[in-house]
Amino acid sequence: MKRIPSVNFFLLLAILYQLPTFGQSFSLLKNINPDGAALQDLFPVNVNGTIYFQANDGVHGLELWKTDGTIAGTVMVIDLNPGTDDGILGSIINFDGTIYFAGNDGIHGFELWKSDGTESGTVMVKDIKTGNSFRSGLPSGIQSFITTGGFLYFPGDNGTTGRELWKSDGTEAGTVLVKDINPGSGAFGARPSDPSNFRLVNGIILFTAVIEGSGMELWKTDGTTGGTTMVKDIHPGTTGSAIRNMIPVNGTLFFTAHTDDYELWKSDGTEGGTQLVYTMNPIGIAETTPVVLNNILYFLDEDGLYRSDGTTIGTFKIKDASQEPKDLIAVGNTLFFIGSNNTYGKELWKSDGTTPGTAMVKDINAGSDGSEFFGCTAVGNKLFFSVSDGFHGYEPWTSDGTEAGTQFLQDLDPDNAQILQIVVTGNKAYAVINTTTYGREIWVAEISNPILLPLTFLEFKGTLINDDSQLQWKTDHETSTSSFIVERSVDGNKYVQVGYVNAANSAGTHSYAFKDAAVSSLGVPRVYYRLKEVDINGKYIYSRVVMLSIDRKSEFLTIYPNPVQRDINLTITLISKARLNWQLVDYSGRVLKNGIYDLSAGSTSVSIEAANLRPGTYLLQVKGDGVQQVLKVIKQ
Repeated sequence: MKRIPSVNFFLLLAILYQLPTFGQSFSLLKNINPDGAALQDLFPVNVNGTIYFQANDGVHGLELWKTDGTIAGTVMVIDLNPGTDDGILGSIINFDGTIYFAGNDGIHGFELWKSDGTESGTVMVKDIKTGNSFRSGLPSGIQSFITTGGFLYFPGDNGTTGRELWKSDGTEAGTVLVKDINPGSGAFGARPSDPSNFRLVNGIILFTAVIEGSGMELWKTDGTTGGTTMVKDIHPGTTGSAIRNMIPVNGTLFFTAHTDDYELWKSDGTEGGTQLVYTMNPIGIAETTPVVLNNILYFLDEDGLYRSDGTTIGTFKIKDASQEPKDLIAVGNTLFFIGSNNTYGKELWKSDGTTPGTAMVKDINAGSDGSEFFGCTAVGNKLFFSVSDGFHGYEPWTSDGTEAGTQFLQDLDPDNAQILQIVVTGNKAYAVINTTTYGREIWVAEISNPILLPLTFLEFKGTLINDDSQLQWKTDHETSTSSFIVERSVDGNKYVQVGYVNAANSAGTHSYAFKDAAVSSLGVPRVYYRLKEVDINGKYIYSRVVMLSIDRKSEFLTIYPNPVQRDINLTITLISKARLNWQLVDYSGRVLKNGIYDLSAGSTSVSIEAANLRPGTYLLQVKGDGVQQVLKVIKQ
């Protein structure tokens, strides 16, 4: 058996609906640190196709880096803390196209910083704890940041209150303490509440916090001091309820708590709606985060696989699947986990949520010794993981849930190679791979198939009816989708939350609608809307932007934005009902696309798919019922 490198393993980050086809094998993008592992505790973030991450090149310490998939484009953004000391701590997050992180310039200690991807555009947001302290209590784990309603929420320490709940709109003045949840001081100074485990449910942030006399319990906030309160004292007394494994399911938060026993609970954010669902065995739920599949919660207990519909009678064991199962994950409509028995040892198992449909997938390492699995994650409709089959070292494998479809992927290193993380954007797949030869570095592969999101937006359109904006959207293939946040802007740049809609989170096509009332009273000529799709783990993606004109005194057509990348977003404002014929032509006059719109009076936003157009300039011609206009379209 080959030697296993000592590494920390992380779940892969990209959750896609369709498996991309790799046009070639993974290859090393850049050997950032020739003397050792460059990437430590990496949390890569995709911002408009650029991947941001943390790396140590052996000269500058741990700093913020970025890559566009080329060697020349893989560079350090800024040497924030000159010398070999680290300039970045913990996670980074994309907040409205800007990177936020805990940074240290060697003068102020670790504080809240932001970056637009340039050295000059990387600045400190606020010196929360004055002086060169080790850190201001800023986040060291990926779940310590959450965004909603135009604010970034995080735990911070100003040196007086201890670690408490803060929020920021990206400005110094707008970075403020939300509430000193655990006021007062003890023998070691201020008593922190250590807010963490942030989850968004029904537009409200639910999180855990510790207060004197109650211990850790479930809290909620709407971003105000008065609106930050304990939801329920689940385990009265000073020990708290040790809440963990928090996961939203269709507007309800499920979590585990420890009172006299280990228990499964649910909450809608109210004290009355926070209820015990199921009492588990004395050992408690396995060390694996529960998952959601078709609005059913699945979790591993020490003696098998369980499911729950949120009721006591609807919570039961599916099968004594194995001994001490782990690594539960949903891939498409299949559950995967690592199970163990005396015959095969640890191997890959699957389940469709039924007892007959729960079985071992394949005996990868034949015999009773079994295999050790690392980095199990969903990439499209397949599972990726690292394992040793007894012939190769630890190398990447993939599985579609069948024995024949569980295959060795690629021998990346003569000794061992583990894929730790994958981020997919456009036609590239970026992988953090730990090899014996290079250590932990970034590798890249070309992708020949288009990349789809965790769900497919079939359409997103809007219409101004009277004084109200009527928004409609359709989705398909919702996978681990929690909610849709409706955001509005009056200038196309700064967006604020105006609505919240729970997702169906199931297979098939789903239609949604939202009304933003009385937008004419905003006193602006036009409004912009986008949807923020939030998955059950708090990650999110944005839809296209819909622009609606409030000025209904004249007829006009507008493309926004222009240049376009994937879709041509066309806003049509009409004085009266009209039938419009449109066609998209190139400069030679060749018709590439055409269609007909039957529209009512008012402002309507429609979308024309343009992903397959080559970069260049095109003309959009619109005619009919008193309307005749030609618009220039620039495709990037």
